[in-house]
Amino acid sequence: MNINKFILALLFAIPFLDATGSNAAYIASDSYQNPKLTVAIGSAHYPVKSQDNSKTFQKAIDDVHAGGGGHVVVPAGEYRLMDIQMKSNVHVIFKSGVVLRPRNEEDGNLFNFGMKEAVQNTSLIGSDDRTVFDFTGMTSNLRAVCVNDCNNFRVANFTVNDNRTVYSSFTFGWGGVRDGVAEIARNGLIENLTANDAHYGYGAIQAHSGENMIFRNIKSVGGVGVRLETGYKKMNLSGVGGLFNILVENVSSKNGQAALMFQPHTMKHGDVVARNIRSDGSEFCVYIANPFVSKKKYGPETEKVAGSFKSITVEGVQAVYRDGPIVTRYPHLEYYPKELHASIVRIEEGSEPGYRGPSIAAVANMQPEEETISITNVEATGFQYRRDIMTPDDLFRGSIKHLVNPQSKK
Repeated sequence: MNINKFILALLFAIPFLDATGSNAAYIASDSYQNPKLTVAIGSAHYPVKSQDNSKTFQKAIDDVHAGGGGHVVVPAGEYRLMDIQMKSNVHVIFKSGVVLRPRNEEDGNLFNFGMKEAVQNTSLIGSDDRTVFDFTGMTSNLRAVCVNDCNNFRVANFTVNDNRTVYSSFTFGWGGVRDGVAEIARNGLIENLTANDAHYGYGAIQAHSGENMIFRNIKSVGGVGVRLETGYKKMNLSGVGGLFNILVENVSSKNGQAALMFQPHTMKHGDVVARNIRSDGSEFCVYIANPFVSKKKYGPETEKVAGSFKSITVEGVQAVYRDGPIVTRYPHLEYYPKELHASIVRIEEGSEPGYRGPSIAAVANMQPEEETISITNVEATGFQYRRDIMTPDDLFRGSIKHLVNPQSKK
């Protein structure tokens, strides 16, 4: 890294760290440290039901909010929920042994931050041994958590056992524009999260928008660990929103698309710093896609142009090649070197793309001309046919007809 980019990365990191090394993007509020009211799910006023505990959880959250802020404590047990609205100064704390399942196997988000009104100083905290969202056997469109208009919040210590359902487990969206300012997540700490059996096109985290955010200790088996892809149409049409001052640390991917992905679509974003990114048997460890304007979404009258990040700094990449089979998709076939074409197979279409293949490269940087993108300390193990950081110059330029319908496997 040149000295200017090193200084940029260092200066960017400082706001997130105080003298003790703790994070300052999220600051634990007085309502967390000195709760005025604490209630427990399962106590007299908050009975547990076998099929649907949504009303019980919502009443507990509403009561603590009305009481000046504090804790909702969730003891060990299995709870079916959907569409819980977090409130300002309320902190839901899960004890060991909690399993959360969708109510009636329906579509939706189990927990929402700032979906109906702006909220602040709030948190959803799993147990040290990880509270479980159980989506196994589900085919619905599900999110464990969705965050829109929320300031100063923490989401931590969860494992999502997915079933390759549509949508990323933890999604950071966009609620609109108020007085010229985007209604998005700000000052958030998101840490210690795992998504198992995630869908190729989704994964653990997708962030459409966010400001002063930390994503730390994230793992995705399948899909993408942290997907900084900002394709939400309404936000792109407004041109207000995006990602600014984002820190990504200790993110890993296994048998997925990538640990860390960038795709700005038509938005203008700020700075992103990423450290210690790892993959084992994924297509890529880091994938920086070329921005584009979707002709299906945006007609010429919208005057949309390709977006960008002000800067991307990635330090420390470790990628391990595996033969697969890894889910891949048609637009990625040209990323494979000719030597690996024989390893690509097509299967019957399901909910995921219908191709399978081996790992491709440690890093794919499709914007090598951008001087504000810095990727250093790349360790690639087992990749025989791709350099550590592949670029558009490495794409296969021959015919891929033989890959479009190779020997099929059912």
